[in-house]
Amino acid sequence: MKPTLQKQFWIAGPSLQSPRPMMHAELGHVRESEETLKEREARLHHILAQCRPSGADFFEPDLPTRPASDAPLTTGRLIAGMVVTLQRWIGFPVSHWAVVSTRETAETIAIEYAVKPVTINALALALHLYELSDPGIPHADRQAAKAIGQFTAKSMDLRNVATYLRLARRLNIPWRDLRQDGHFLSFGEGHLAQRVYGNFTDRTSTISASLSTNKNAAARILQSHGIPAPHQHVVATLEAAIQAARALGYPVVIKPLGTDKGTAVSTGLMNEAAVKQAYNAARAHGPVLVETHLPGEHYRLTVIDGKLHTARHQIPAHVIGDGKTDITGLVAGANRARAGQNLWPIQLDQMTDDFIKNAGLTRTSIPVDEQKVALRSQSNLVLGGSYEIVTDIMHPDNKWLAERATHVMGIDVAGLDFLCPDIAKSYLEVGGGFCEINVTPAFMFDEREYLFDKWFPGPHQGRILTIGILNDGGTIASEIAAQMLQTHPHFSWASKQGFYVDGSLAAKEPQDNFAGTQRAWSEPSSTAALMELNTQDIARHGLGIDRLAVLVLVNKSDGDGPETAAATGLLKSLSSRVIEVTGPDDARKKLEALLTAPTN
Repeated sequence: MKPTLQKQFWIAGPSLQSPRPMMHAELGHVRESEETLKEREARLHHILAQCRPSGADFFEPDLPTRPASDAPLTTGRLIAGMVVTLQRWIGFPVSHWAVVSTRETAETIAIEYAVKPVTINALALALHLYELSDPGIPHADRQAAKAIGQFTAKSMDLRNVATYLRLARRLNIPWRDLRQDGHFLSFGEGHLAQRVYGNFTDRTSTISASLSTNKNAAARILQSHGIPAPHQHVVATLEAAIQAARALGYPVVIKPLGTDKGTAVSTGLMNEAAVKQAYNAARAHGPVLVETHLPGEHYRLTVIDGKLHTARHQIPAHVIGDGKTDITGLVAGANRARAGQNLWPIQLDQMTDDFIKNAGLTRTSIPVDEQKVALRSQSNLVLGGSYEIVTDIMHPDNKWLAERATHVMGIDVAGLDFLCPDIAKSYLEVGGGFCEINVTPAFMFDEREYLFDKWFPGPHQGRILTIGILNDGGTIASEIAAQMLQTHPHFSWASKQGFYVDGSLAAKEPQDNFAGTQRAWSEPSSTAALMELNTQDIARHGLGIDRLAVLVLVNKSDGDGPETAAATGLLKSLSSRVIEVTGPDDARKKLEALLTAPTN
């Protein structure tokens, strides 16, 4: 038995109910005794503890428990707590939840969200887990583990998004979900905003991305500037691949022309039989590339805005024997450790089976103590590779070469795959070259912090001057807008009459607080924003901005009701400065110094 989701709606916060964005879900009531609910709670905590993904340790070190409360335990409380827990397991910085109302036929819960699809999926999973907490369900743990595994797998492509959002929360940088699915994010306000898709930024050129994705084009461009890269042939048949390998000379590398993450890459091929097998694996992904094999170790060099940021030595997937455990068990143990480091697992497949077979082993072989068993030739982290940081020992010539390569390709954030015998020695002395130039590579260290430091230097945290005025009849806001036009020619104004940009009417339809504030602080050209606010809209839709630089309160003689008092309290808590005014002249005098002060 499980409660049914009857309806849901979203309040994007801050609101009178919560400082954070909340999803409200109305659940068809399941009436159960407190004793039964406590038994369910215990079983659910057991299920969550047993089925918790090992990778969750990277994000959520502790299993959240039900907050202490005098209110009775309810179905909604159990489900809301699970939804928060599941979101945190995959990295999203959410923690707020509450039971809004409990009626005879339904219960409404409020759950903090960051990305809507993740919260929707987490709620669906929580409802399923609640059903599995019934003691009469056979194999409940097994079913729960499968469902949780599917949820985390579905959410893997948003892991990068979750990391950005945790950083933004920590640094107090405002953000927006541009497409409401988490893939396109905007950080900062007004003219300070920076957009991100994956690790693409506003500065990532489409032309550069297209050229770097085509490995053959990238190699030719690098070679034209004297930057070492492998000689290559693009082929469409096995016969052409064999001819290309003969022309280049063995050993050779075969890989798809346009894929990444080490997909179907075969290295060190020494004969036609190996070429045939590698070609058949690569051709499923489009045109095939045959290239010279660059000898040496594999290094991933991350360059951001033309400067080398990190260099890491990438080591192919392997396990170390203990004299007691077979290869399958060693891989399982290695994957538990990798999950705790937020690394991709080692996959045992036909390629690894063939690789260890060449060493005279199988999955059931038990390596002797300290024996190193290589599982793949590729060292990509996504294929189970590991790494060690070598930035400090990298030779200056190699660093300069990497920075030149990104300038030549025109990429702002690049991951370069550099092969050379020794990163500590100059490529001019020992040789080396770039086998791939990856646009928007996976971030492993403090790359996001580095980007945020460059985007939002100083104390402003990506914020423009934002002024909110509560329950004004319009005259004071007009006076402030006239002043702002003199001091901030690029400013936006969300008024009751419409939306203004740089003093000109841009949209005349009525707008609630949320729509107006979202428009005002996100207008791309604005260095300042003015927002007219009213109590009713804040109560109904939420505010739509997480912080105000200045809150202007209009003194009224008729007193405030409880709702206005609550809205005023919320706004004061979100404002760096509060100014009380009695009219337009008073507002002009009190804001004049503030508006003429230098701003970021």
